Amino acid sequence: MSKDLEYPFVLLDGEIYGIQSVYELVGGLKVNKKGVVEAVHQYGREGRLTCPDGSGAKMQLYVSEEGKFSPHFRRLHGEVHPESCIESDGMVGLFSKLLLKKWLSRNLGSSEIDERVPMMDISDSSRRFEYTFLSRDQKIGIVYAYKRENISPEKLVLMKQYEGRTNIAAIVDADNFLDTWQYQEHMSKVQDTQGYCLFLYPDIERGYQECTMQALYYIRTETGFWTSLLLADGRLDDYSITAESIYFKGEPIIALRDAVVSAYLKKQADEKAAKEKAALEAAERIRIENEEAAERRRIQQEKAAQEAERARAEAEELKRKQETERRREKWDQFLSDLEKNGVPFNEEELFDKLNHKLYICKKCGNRVPLHKAYYTCEEHPNYCFCCDCNEVKKATRNKMHRT
Repeated sequence: MSKDLEYPFVLLDGEIYGIQSVYELVGGLKVNKKGVVEAVHQYGREGRLTCPDGSGAKMQLYVSEEGKFSPHFRRLHGEVHPESCIESDGMVGLFSKLLLKKWLSRNLGSSEIDERVPMMDISDSSRRFEYTFLSRDQKIGIVYAYKRENISPEKLVLMKQYEGRTNIAAIVDADNFLDTWQYQEHMSKVQDTQGYCLFLYPDIERGYQECTMQALYYIRTETGFWTSLLLADGRLDDYSITAESIYFKGEPIIALRDAVVSAYLKKQADEKAAKEKAALEAAERIRIENEEAAERRRIQQEKAAQEAERARAEAEELKRKQETERRREKWDQFLSDLEKNGVPFNEEELFDKLNHKLYICKKCGNRVPLHKAYYTCEEHPNYCFCCDCNEVKKATRNKMHRT
């Protein structure tokens, strides 16, 4: 039960007093401070130490001179308060509420602050929702939850509906912040109502001055994932609250949100434009490279075609020269044969009386018609090798074979 719990802090004359004040760390061990331990024991005997859950239960400091256990606070025997909220809130949740009450008190000055105010006390609603803290005259309220799912969006909507201009700050413990790409259902509902999310970072060991709070805004990225944007991050005293808004170092968090979201969206748009530009530039580079490669291939193909044409022309020229040389040699041989056979060379074409073309046999010199020519000479159209000479040639060859 709560009476046996060890508390790391108590209320001293209504103010948070942490156990770290009664010892100092030496070589990793908690050494009790002379004079301080005696004073805190005296506070307990005087009834100035009370339970931080607001029940008013008397508390006392417990220390071990043998060092068997760490210093802590506990309720005095017999101080049992069933209405204690330690079991439901947890020690961190309780400490966080004390921090927020002190922060609210420092912001509102002498205004009265009520705790755990049911809605039915201040409106015609029968719902059992409640404020964690409420300043009726300043129209400022705080709804705190150690677990994010305990802040119902319906609760916030109803509070705003029944309270009109009451400024409600919905705050959750920092353990509820998840640095993930996933959609945050509970915190997104709080954000839809409040405009942003507030995460409290309590530090029981270091006390109020070192406790911080962050304001975050959840937004979906261009890629479809979710991320959080940091709007404000500082000690509790860097924040202030009025009936109109919550401020960070004098600047409304709503205004900070608008500026941060605008800058983020601009950055997203700039990055998208840069990516699109880079993609276009890459496509243009590829297009140019492809065109240059195609041009190189075209030039290579033209060069290859030119080389092939030059080779073909050279081959044809060589063939032409060889053919010319062959013809020249044959012509020389033709003239030599005519001279050897005693056949005169005649340039003019010859015809008989019937105007039939006649050919001169380069062997015998006889003039014969085409049907008497065994073959005509390639070297000159007026000459041939006659059939009679061919028969003589065949007979001579046959004779040589028989011999």
